[in-house]
Amino acid sequence: MFDIDGKVIGVHGKADTETEVKELQSGQQISAGLKAGVSAAVPIEKAIALSGQVGLTGLKVDSSPSTDKPQERMQNPQASSDFLARGLSQKSNSTAAINDFSQAIALDPKSSIAYYNRANARYKMGDKQGAVADYNEAIRFNPNNAIAYYNRGVVRYYLGDKQGAVADFTAVLRFDPYDVSAYYSRGSILRNLKDAQGAFADFDQVVRLAPNVPHSYFNRALARAMFNDRQGTLADFTQAITIDPKFSRAYISRSLTLRRLGQLPAAIQDLNTVLSYEPNNSIAIYQRGLFRRDSGDRQGAFEDLQRAVNLFQQANDTASYQKAIYVLQRLQSSPATSPPNQPNNGQPSGETAPDVINEPI
Repeated sequence: MFDIDGKVIGVHGKADTETEVKELQSGQQISAGLKAGVSAAVPIEKAIALSGQVGLTGLKVDSSPSTDKPQERMQNPQASSDFLARGLSQKSNSTAAINDFSQAIALDPKSSIAYYNRANARYKMGDKQGAVADYNEAIRFNPNNAIAYYNRGVVRYYLGDKQGAVADFTAVLRFDPYDVSAYYSRGSILRNLKDAQGAFADFDQVVRLAPNVPHSYFNRALARAMFNDRQGTLADFTQAITIDPKFSRAYISRSLTLRRLGQLPAAIQDLNTVLSYEPNNSIAIYQRGLFRRDSGDRQGAFEDLQRAVNLFQQANDTASYQKAIYVLQRLQSSPATSPPNQPNNGQPSGETAPDVINEPI
């Protein structure tokens, strides 16, 4: 890592990303934003102090004044590297950054790093097609640029090219078989493509690489649910909750699994737990209304479903509102019945909570 004068101030460490790993919403997003290529680093003084442990000797900090004058070169850029450096400094002005990266490319048409950074800036500006075109060039001139493959995979996914995205994340894993973000993103897409075994294999790797992250187990549970491994699904949701006792979607999804296993009281208890700290969680209220109905508690079901209808309406969630209205009307028009004597291991009367068990994260 270099400072503005071009001096080494740190030794390369862990690559970072522009955004944190994000939860997915109904299959519309994958796990992370673009990787920015920013790196953490060990301070140079500490790195030199530790260098003897790996057999390096004679290293010292260069405290001599710089003769390169990088600030002057950025103020009056002439070479491709000057425009590249200035473009990298324009994080808050993507238009200016794109102009600088374009100048860098004009002076050095084979500059993979300039194409790569212009692609990032174009994506930030919403130009996904332009971003893919630039990532293509970055990879053409540097086929070993793993981050370019990763970022192209992200953009391809958002452009609807899921198979292309899978291919790019697979390429990333050939470079680094321990890249948890690549497994996470590829697994999310494979779930979206209904590839249960592929999704499970990727999220199983995520669990191995990030065993203390609750979403690792949550996503593996969703993959297990695709091939009806209910006990495995239940175990993974439970582990996610153990790590994060307020992981609402894990409770809600586990309640569905418990219901399918015939454990209706335990399913309702999971929803009660969510509502104890999120009293207006509309999904939990709606789902509890379904389960109360199935247990014979019509009054409790009416109260929950009506409340869910109101909350969905307030949130302008039309699809969930319409589903809840439909269930409520059916309940109102149906005769009172006794609760079932035997557990029903199927869906609760054919209805599931909106955007829960089938929601990738």
